[in-house]
Amino acid sequence: MLDLALLTTPIASNCGLACCANLAVAHTGSTTLTTLLKPYSRLAHHLHQESAGSLRKKGARCFISTLRDPVERLLSTFKFEATHINWARSMHLLSRNRHTLTPAAFVDSLRYETTQSHNATWRIYGSSQPDALQWGKLGSERLEGGSGSLIPQASYLDDTLRVLVQHNDSSLHLLCTHRLSTDWAILLAEFGVGNGTVSTELHRNTGSKSEKLAYTLSEEQKEYVRHTLFPQDTELVRAVCGPEAFGDRRAISTDISRGLHQGAGSSHGYKV
Repeated sequence: MLDLALLTTPIASNCGLACCANLAVAHTGSTTLTTLLKPYSRLAHHLHQESAGSLRKKGARCFISTLRDPVERLLSTFKFEATHINWARSMHLLSRNRHTLTPAAFVDSLRYETTQSHNATWRIYGSSQPDALQWGKLGSERLEGGSGSLIPQASYLDDTLRVLVQHNDSSLHLLCTHRLSTDWAILLAEFGVGNGTVSTELHRNTGSKSEKLAYTLSEEQKEYVRHTLFPQDTELVRAVCGPEAFGDRRAISTDISRGLHQGAGSSHGYKV
């Protein structure tokens, strides 16, 4: 379990962006983060199976990750899969055979045992949890039985914090997806790069079909995603990014680690 108490006072990394690597957490703005970091670091990548431990072996001494509302992450997954039908590196959530052609259908198949695809969708969810991950060869991006978009965001950070505990020359920087342009500009300024301003659009799943999709979830379904499927991610996003990260600007019911929320104005860099 991710120990939020380990996230302490924000600091600037003790080395430049050249020794920073990104954590490519699927559907949290990872493509945009990779693109933003590439001009500054040879360690920029877009491999979802890379961890802080493996990246440190390649020379990384600071780690940058994006955080996103689990609901928005799920909606993004379906928009991506709708335009990448033959993407076979991991299990699709969007499936005609499992009768989960929409995020709402997928969530309900997990919620209700009476749905035809309940057992199948729970197997995908279960195979995406940290203690059950079975990745193929590094670089293959193939996750047996699971989906990269269902791997908890907190699990990437849990691994990163273990690295920080073991090595006092490492740091972690968290950026909030809903204000990624602002957070990235602040991070550049803290590293002394440029003038601290940047104009960038978050990578979106574009294409004529994707742009016409209007996936939605009911409030009950959103609650289920946030507090049953991804409770720790929800706490983490709430603590670091604030309630505005959830779109409706209402506080999420869990209010753990309230003191960690700083709001925009500084990037969230951590060292233990």
